Order: sequence, then C-alpha cells, then structure tokens
Amino acid sequence: MAPRSRVAPLAPLTGVSHHELSVRRRRVRVHLIGEGPLVVLVHGWQGGASQLVLLAESLRAAGFRVALFDMPAHGEAPGWSTNGIEFVAILERIVAELGPPHAVVGHSLGGTAALLALARGLPMAGAVAVAPMPSFEFAVRNYARSFGLSPHAKDLLARRLEARLGIQPQEFDLAGVRLPAPALLVHDRLDRAIPWRHSRRLRDRWSGVRLFETIGLGHNRVLDAENVAQTIVEFLCSLPGAGALGAAMSWS
Repeated sequence: MAPRSRVAPLAPLTGVSHHELSVRRRRVRVHLIGEGPLVVLVHGWQGGASQLVLLAESLRAAGFRVALFDMPAHGEAPGWSTNGIEFVAILERIVAELGPPHAVVGHSLGGTAALLALARGLPMAGAVAVAPMPSFEFAVRNYARSFGLSPHAKDLLARRLEARLGIQPQEFDLAGVRLPAPALLVHDRLDRAIPWRHSRRLRDRWSGVRLFETIGLGHNRVLDAENVAQTIVEFLCSLPGAGALGAAMSWS
C-alpha cells in the first residue's frame, strides 16, 4: 500500500481555483478549471494529476468544469501509503463537497474507483475508466508475481490485506458489480500493466458499456493521446445532462 515512485506534481494551470478538504484526516487539494458540468478526474496507482492535464484541457475546451487532484502519497500530496478503499472514499468526499458530477473519469486504479463509485450509487450521468484494474485478486496476483511469492505466501498476503482494509475480495471485483448508468472503457491492446483482455471481458459482461481500443500506447501513454481525449469528450457530451455541449457532437 506504499507507492514506490511519484510522478511530478501538477504544474500551474491558467484559470485554476483550488479547494481544500479533509478526508479521514487526509488533506486533499482539488484543482478546478473551466466552467460547466463537473467532471472529476482520478489518476491511478503511482500516478498523479499531472498525467491528466491533456484530458483536463480538452474537457475545459469542450465546456466542462474539471476537478483534478493527487491522492495521498501521490504527486504533491503528503503521506507514504494509501489504498483502493481510500481512493473511493476520497472520490465520494470530493463529490459530496463539490456537488454531483456529470461524470467521473479514472485511470487504472482510479478507473476502478470511478466504476465502483458509480455501482455504489454515486450520482452521475456516466463514467469513463481507462485501463481499469479489474479486481483485488488481480492486484494481489501481480504483486506476488513481481516479488516471486509462493502460492502460500500470496494467500497470506491476501488475507492480511483483507483484514487491514476491512473488505471482502468480491467488493473490489468489477465483474461482480452492476452499473446503473452508461460507461466507457478505454484500453490499449499492448498494455503490459493491465492486459486489455480484462476490459473486453467487462464490456461483454455489462450492458450499456462501450470499449474504445488503442494499440501501441501502453498503460500510461494512452493518457497523452489526442484521439483518446477526443473520444472521452464525445462520450461525455453524449450523456444525459450535457445539454448544448452534446448538440455539436454525436457518438459514432
């Protein structure tokens, strides 16, 4: 639960305002740009708000108000550890403070948090998940493989994490949730961190979910692709509540 690296903090943006809030004794600084329906951006594990600038600027240009921030132990945020449960809790707290968003867009673990928050009833017109982590089991299995843990050690690790976080594994399994609103999945076919097949399986399992596939961008560079940003903007403009923003765009 301790990130091993940090991306650079978010550089100053033009026309930005800041909102400070407290979540479970954590201080979170939210950066707000633009005017219009609110879209909350959530970075992934060992990521940060600075990775989402292209998407934030594209959304602002399309007429959205955008909130982006660093989770604890990421970017500019203090702390040395965090976890998926805290990702969801902080997202829900930001929404409670800023008001119901038009949508939440997340990357990797942030995408998982966005989909889980939608499934838990967080009010929004829809959600976007870029290369979402599919499950608790997936995370534990990848960690065990990275450090060469035996099957027995992997099981002990899983049980310890469950006890510490106070969760059951199925609570963090995307395949087991139902989405009450439309969602867009974005995934690169050459993603080595989270294989693209997981998003295809989710697409096939859920109704009302679209999958946009790229190739050659991997897990992080997908966030810097203009066609990805444009696809996300078009999807958000097609959702109920976008109003005049969706008049000039249509989902194809």
